[in-house]
Amino acid sequence: MNALPGHEAFTRFGPADPRVDMTTLRKNVGALPVEPAEQNAFWYKLYRRVESEVPVVDARKMYLLWRDAAALSLPLVIALPLLLR
Repeated sequence: MNALPGHEAFTRFGPADPRVDMTTLRKNVGALPVEPAEQNAFWYKLYRRVESEVPVVDARKMYLLWRDAAALSLPLVIALPLLLR
């Protein structure tokens, strides 16, 4: 089972995202894999090259902040009215 988003990075997500220029990507990194496991491995290899760059770090930090805020909001919506009685 291919559950990670990287398994479809170059066949589904890249072509569907208007921010990704697939032609330029192919020109810069060469042929893109088609098999799901190879796509995930190649995507991760590309990610490792840029993971410490400021825009990538900021995007990851914002994603984690929003994820945590969303996870905390549901229990607070339930608990807050009970605590305010």
